[in-house]
Amino acid sequence: MKKALPLVLKVLISTGLLTLLLIKANINLKTVWGVLTGVPYWVFPVVMMLALSVLLVKSARWRWLIGGACPLGQGEAFRYYLDSFALGVVTPGRLGEFFKTYQLYHLKKVSLQHSFVSVLSDRFFDLFILVWLGGVGLLHWLLWPSPSSIWWILAGVLLMGLLSVAVAVFLLSRLTPILKKWRVIGKLLVIIGVGITPLIRKKGLPAWGLSVVGYLLYFYSNYLILHACGVKLDFPGTCFLFSAVGLVLLLPISIAGMGTREATMILLLQSYHFADSDIIAASLFQFLVYFICCGALGMLSLLGGNYKIRALCEELQKLRVAFKKGDAV
Repeated sequence: MKKALPLVLKVLISTGLLTLLLIKANINLKTVWGVLTGVPYWVFPVVMMLALSVLLVKSARWRWLIGGACPLGQGEAFRYYLDSFALGVVTPGRLGEFFKTYQLYHLKKVSLQHSFVSVLSDRFFDLFILVWLGGVGLLHWLLWPSPSSIWWILAGVLLMGLLSVAVAVFLLSRLTPILKKWRVIGKLLVIIGVGITPLIRKKGLPAWGLSVVGYLLYFYSNYLILHACGVKLDFPGTCFLFSAVGLVLLLPISIAGMGTREATMILLLQSYHFADSDIIAASLFQFLVYFICCGALGMLSLLGGNYKIRALCEELQKLRVAFKKGDAV
């Protein structure tokens, strides 16, 4: 019962938010359906290819961060990335991320620490970009709407972010001998310190390049979705919008972001006076591509790999517990 409680709460929150939007916002479900059915036929396959390209680029980044004699080919890394994405959609607690650790540690015999660190580093690049662009986007829309100052704020926050990472890496590296003596928190901090190091090292430059390419593809796919649904937001605005949405979706309070994604988009775009029904249609289109279709492809890949899903989830749970205990240090 206790294990099911978080899932039940997420379902209730998603349902409540969607119901509240239908009541409070100016949403007409017939209009939403009309917008979706009126999307040009070429948009879906193009956006779908862009979505898969995003995962392909991110898998190449993960493969680079593994470093050394990487035991994964690019095709293998892409498949594991797609599989982990699907597991992350259908399982609680972000078990999908531990699937990549599982593949490296159990099947490729990479050390547990290095397996954890490669996955952590990969996610830290995403987290940095989301906090940077999403934080500035929220600041811009909610507190400081002046368009002339946004680029200066963007540059300033980037420098401050990189400086903060550098300071954190320096302090954690100096405190490592002490932190390793702590049972849990200290060991976790050691792993985190190692994980964020590539963000400020020369060897992390290719990973930064791949991150930029991946996010440009991601933002452009969402730009096409918005315009196909009648939400004529410019490309920089699209980058800020979906970074802010991604930042909000880090909060584990809903099922696959349902409800929180739509509410955030409507809130941030209210000053543009776009129709709420068009915004909801764009959100549903994005959900269809990135969560339903990419998730389905990942699940088909998992089923094709002859995994016993229940047993696999149990192994991933063990890895998550090991990570929380700092057993990788």
